Amino acid sequence: MERVVAGRDLVLGYVRALNAIDAAMRVAIPSLARLADVLGLARSHRISRSGHIGTYSYAVHGAGCRFVTGKGTEVDVDFEADGSEILDLWRLRW
Repeated sequence: MERVVAGRDLVLGYVRALNAIDAAMRVAIPSLARLADVLGLARSHRISRSGHIGTYSYAVHGAGCRFVTGKGTEVDVDFEADGSEILDLWRLRW
């Protein structure tokens, strides 16, 4: 039972961190309609493929982006073609 609770907390923590990143990125880039648009900005060379935006560092890769908070929390997310986020459970660490 403890592992289920720990897993649930891990997923909820990921979602909270992703939401915080989304909010911070929208403040830093007001034209950002959704977090997935970071990919398009990098691919069109309007931002570099890696760098800092606000208090976050980021690195665009393939179908997603890895964000790192100032406290070192890493959130790696892939995006569907429609911009929705994909949660890969294998990216979460116990």
